[in-house]
Amino acid sequence: MAVHMTLPPAIVYFENPFGEIESKFSNLVELDVREPERKIEAFVVKKRETSPVGTPIEMRLAVKNAGNDSLYSLSINIESEAEISQLEKNIEVLQPKETKYLNFTISSNNPGKFPIGCTITYTDVNVSESKCQNSFAEFIQPEINPMH
Repeated sequence: MAVHMTLPPAIVYFENPFGEIESKFSNLVELDVREPERKIEAFVVKKRETSPVGTPIEMRLAVKNAGNDSLYSLSINIESEAEISQLEKNIEVLQPKETKYLNFTISSNNPGKFPIGCTITYTDVNVSESKCQNSFAEFIQPEINPMH
């Protein structure tokens, strides 16, 4: 969807031959600007999102090329305050409409709900960056059963 906008005019001040200060305004420029094409879609696939403290959760990051051109040298950095196995992963080539899955585990020795995100840097015509859809994992303290 294009957004219509008008750029503000430029102004120049100068001294004319009579020593007076004059100003000139440029014409207004109108533009229709559209959002850049979203080429990468990435999200976390998980069988469960809650685990006892200290027990890791296995997850997969799905990385899809949603564009019409091949993408090269994808560098994926998984981000969270919890502990993650293999924070950085790489994909050499991702063909149009192709999805690749990257396995990782997340764990914590402290209870809490931890956001999981990622940054993907890739090369098409230029070096570009994309973020994955945010997700989370929760680690809970096991309850002590007074009956045992």
